[in-house]
Amino acid sequence: MLIQIIINITSMIIWFCVPLRHYKTNYFYFFIILGIADPIKLLLFLTLKISVMKGTPLVFLFLIFSLLNKKYLYVCLIISLIYFIALFIINFLQNDLMEISFILQIVISVLILYRILHLLNVSEAINLFQVILMTYILINIFKYLAVLLNFEQGIVSFYLGTFSQIFFGIIFLFINEKTKNFNLISTAPDNITLL
Repeated sequence: MLIQIIINITSMIIWFCVPLRHYKTNYFYFFIILGIADPIKLLLFLTLKISVMKGTPLVFLFLIFSLLNKKYLYVCLIISLIYFIALFIINFLQNDLMEISFILQIVISVLILYRILHLLNVSEAINLFQVILMTYILINIFKYLAVLLNFEQGIVSFYLGTFSQIFFGIIFLFINEKTKNFNLISTAPDNITLL
């Protein structure tokens, strides 16, 4: 239990600092949400005894909204409000929340993959930051999948994934989307003759 607490607190501290590196980037709101989500869920648990899992789908929904075009902001806020009301109405069914979280993580991965493929199509390059972010999201997907498949063994995988994501948080303290793109196709200079 002590190891879980240490992992959670360390993770919260690191992810709370990550948005500072991503200020004025397209991922700033994404990292703000990641940075404040766990402290808010912990505060709600300590004060109102609301399970941290009950807010997780809403956090993932906000992450999805942060990756979408800003012209959809009002629609996103309305959907969020409806979702929040629905959570109170259905009395927070724990199993459904885990499945919803898993599905929302898949949506997030599709949005990140779209951005990777868009850059690849437009610039014929891959951004290191986006690849690392996609790896982070895939670890999240596997964490939830492990719990869904077998709760007793999956919870161990969940905490191992959370522990590994601390290192991703540290990496995100040093890189952002403005990190170098790696060109996949190199062109030969005009003045060189190839045999």
